[in-house]
Amino acid sequence: GLVKPFRTGEKITKGDVIGKVSYAYHAFSMPHIELLRTIDTKGADPMSVFGLETSFKKVVGREVDIFKDIIPADTLKRTFAIIRSSLEEIHPGLYDYISKREMDSLFDVAKKQLKPMSCKEFTLLFKSIMQGIADSHTEMSYAFPLPIKKIPPVLLTLDGEKAFVVNALPKVGLKKGDEIVAVGGKSISEWVSNIKKTMYGFEGYNRLYIDRYLAEDLSIAIYKKFFPAENSLTFKTATGKQVVVAYAPIQNYMKFKAQNRLEPAPYSFKMLKPNVAYLRISTFQLTDVETDSIEAIVGRIQKQNISNFIVDVRDNGGGSIKVGNRILSFLLTEPKKMFAYRMVSTNGIYSTLKYSDNWDATHPPFPEFKAEVGKKGCYSYVMEDSTDSGLVQPSIKTNFGGKLYILANEMSISMASDFAGALLGQRNCTIVGRETGSCYYQMNAERFANIILPQVGLSLRIPMVKSVINDTPNPRIPYGRGVIPDYEVPIGAQEFLYKKDVVLSKALELILK
Repeated sequence: GLVKPFRTGEKITKGDVIGKVSYAYHAFSMPHIELLRTIDTKGADPMSVFGLETSFKKVVGREVDIFKDIIPADTLKRTFAIIRSSLEEIHPGLYDYISKREMDSLFDVAKKQLKPMSCKEFTLLFKSIMQGIADSHTEMSYAFPLPIKKIPPVLLTLDGEKAFVVNALPKVGLKKGDEIVAVGGKSISEWVSNIKKTMYGFEGYNRLYIDRYLAEDLSIAIYKKFFPAENSLTFKTATGKQVVVAYAPIQNYMKFKAQNRLEPAPYSFKMLKPNVAYLRISTFQLTDVETDSIEAIVGRIQKQNISNFIVDVRDNGGGSIKVGNRILSFLLTEPKKMFAYRMVSTNGIYSTLKYSDNWDATHPPFPEFKAEVGKKGCYSYVMEDSTDSGLVQPSIKTNFGGKLYILANEMSISMASDFAGALLGQRNCTIVGRETGSCYYQMNAERFANIILPQVGLSLRIPMVKSVINDTPNPRIPYGRGVIPDYEVPIGAQEFLYKKDVVLSKALELILK
């Protein structure tokens, strides 16, 4: 029969013969295709994309108003027990940055506060626990859209200890650059202190993620404290003026926020100067066709003998290891081992997966991992879905040999962090920007359990695999920290208030020198 390998991103048309069907499941007597589809690690209907009828059933509970619905204490206690047992059983790095004794204490303190409360109040009990885990891939989210249609149309940035207006609707009474000293009767310093106590999403001991959040989105962090009852909010400027701002459709605010983000396209290329090429990669979730295009770009600047190449992975949330490693092969000057080993909690059954919507709790997910004497967990020394040891060789066909500049920041996470880490210290490479959001030595990622908590309207994403990328200490990088750049450019109002690309400017300055 016909066998045709497809590259991801390759287009097909109606009538094309793409292969043959076979027998995948014993219950069906006809040849068939077995499909599995997930969206952001959550189980999704595989038939809808083909316009076919389906028997897929999404796991949902009753819709919960996270602000108003009061959930009985017994329900919260059962949910709390599921969350704790799931994290303890599944998460391979639960005690990476906190001791078990300290984590148990955080759980016990939160448990004592359980009483009838809203979903919003319930999630606040887990803030200190999530901060203790310190893992950017562990996430608790609401199962239903937040019932928020209006907020004040004022976007604020935090620059050091001061807050400034980035944008506001006309006639609001505030303009770009106005310094704000208080919102809703509380000083900016008080707001920042309270927000930092409850924020998580950072990884290890690196807190730059919080600084970035407040620089980019201080206002929404404040507004969340007023949901859902307010109709207006009072802003006090440094000149003493009190401005009452009426709430407006949230779309206005989101438009302001979008204007402050970097290029959202998967990748883009341009020549900044005759001898300076610039490639921005916003994600490593690229198709084969898109990755081929990047190889063609690198090949072209290689043939043209361009002496300086800037590769920008700022705000890159990661993606495919395979894609990232392939692009690395265009830039590496010598072979690079991209990981040391992988670890999971067990190679047996995970009982708490019965609460997930993306795993079968009756089968062990990681039978290929092996236990080792005297060590917790089970281990593998090959990459996911591969027999590869993770060694990336420089490409013989396409390889840039000039001066390389990598731009990275606190939102360069997962594969984007690994990408910068692989080039750290390479003789022709300079890293510019800020410490990456994921840790240099390890991260918990790859596969995830999506734990559904329908009675309270929550879901919990738990990483199942710890990937240790570097097990040899680097004198430049302390444990629990991200990739630290050669030249650091602090977060400031220049980026968000005045939209100046200070990181790129620094790279160009270095090239001129």
